[in-house]
Amino acid sequence: MLSAANNTTGNKYSAQFAATALAKSKCDEAIALHQQGEIDRARIIYEEILSTHPEHFDSLHLLGVIASQKGEYARGVALISQAVDIKVDSHLAHFNLGFAKYNLNDFAGAVACYDKAIELKPNYAKAHSNRGGALKKLYRLSEALESYELAIQYDPTSVADYSNLANILIELNQPNMAIAICNKGLNLNCSIAELYFFKGNALQKISALSDAIESYCKAIHLNSQYFEAHMNLAFTQSKLK
Repeated sequence: MLSAANNTTGNKYSAQFAATALAKSKCDEAIALHQQGEIDRARIIYEEILSTHPEHFDSLHLLGVIASQKGEYARGVALISQAVDIKVDSHLAHFNLGFAKYNLNDFAGAVACYDKAIELKPNYAKAHSNRGGALKKLYRLSEALESYELAIQYDPTSVADYSNLANILIELNQPNMAIAICNKGLNLNCSIAELYFFKGNALQKISALSDAIESYCKAIHLNSQYFEAHMNLAFTQSKLK
């Protein structure tokens, strides 16, 4: 027969289990709303969970993601930092913390977060890509180059990273390699204005001015509001006169 003390203990554990199960059920509901773009409704539920479970990892993390989605990057950093203190092995949380820090112009902090995300998931293409962007902001171009190469290695279909890599190659005065990278990207998707723009820049570097003009025109055809392409086209045309 159970004693009164044992009954009390059992009731306590049953109540804790029920509360934890309820928090999980609410969090699943919030995540579904979040994925559907209903971020305000999701936010209310995450906050409700945290009022009774202040160390609930998913609620802290995803509430921080919502803050970043709303442009409240400092709040995003604060919330996601709390989350990673609770669960240090979430590559997604470190990635999202890096994104928030990047948007606060804390590029070194962002690199550190992306490094941690990559340590936890080495083939995380998006983390390699974002790491490259932060390194470029720090003018660590050779390291940025390596990051973009790894991003493409792990996700060869990421056309944006071909543009990023070509841009870095041009800055490192490797225009022929930049042209080759642009061509690879264009073989995947020939409707990306940025690839034609960077190809034009690389062609201009090697004095292939007619070809550069053709590339700028293709960029403008795809995006008539592409100011930099219009500027570079006019500049290149003036050099042919």
